[in-house]
Amino acid sequence: MSSREHILSRIRKGKPDSAPLPELKLFSKSETTSWPAFKSYLEKTGGKMIEIHSETEIRRCIQQEYGFARHIYSNSAAVESTIQLRPLFTPKDLDKLDLAIIRGEVAVGENAAIYVRGNSLAHPIIPFIAHHLIISISKEAIVGNMHEAFRKISPDKQYGVFISGPSKTADIEQSLVIGAHGPKSLLVIVVNEL
Repeated sequence: MSSREHILSRIRKGKPDSAPLPELKLFSKSETTSWPAFKSYLEKTGGKMIEIHSETEIRRCIQQEYGFARHIYSNSAAVESTIQLRPLFTPKDLDKLDLAIIRGEVAVGENAAIYVRGNSLAHPIIPFIAHHLIISISKEAIVGNMHEAFRKISPDKQYGVFISGPSKTADIEQSLVIGAHGPKSLLVIVVNEL
C-alpha cells in the first residue's frame, strides 16, 4: 500500500457518520416596513432612489440624472440601447459604457440589495462594467428580508446577483472610494404603477 492509499484509507475510517441536515427555519415576514427600510439602506450605501408612477417616466429620469450619457445599454422596454452588441463581444467592448439600465426582480428592505437575473442581460458583466447603473424595480417587488426575497426568486439555476449600492472600497488607507471596481453611481427607479 502506497503512502497516499494509506492516508486515504485512514481518512475514510475516521469519517463521521452522515447526519440529517438541520431544519431551516425561515424568518416570517419582516416587521420592518419594506419601502422605508429599502430607501434608508440604499442611501446609506451611496445609492439614490427616485419614485415614478409609470415606466414611461424613466426617460425623463435618465435625462435629468445622466443627460451626459451617450453609450447606453438597456434591457428595459421603456428605453432603447444606443450601443449595438455583436453576437460575439468581449467585456473590453464595453469599456466606454456610460450607463446601464436594467430591471430588477426583487428588492430587499433590510439591506437595499436588488436581485438581477443574469439571463435578462446581454452579458453578465454589464452591471459591473458600466460607469453608472440604473436599476428599475416595481414597488410591489420590495420585500422585508432576504428570506422573503429567496421565496420570490424562481430556482431556475441560472446566474443571478444581488446588487446593493455603487461600487466602493476602503481598502487603501481606510479611505472610502466610490466607483473603484464598478459603477460610480446607482440610481434605483421604483415604479409605482397606479
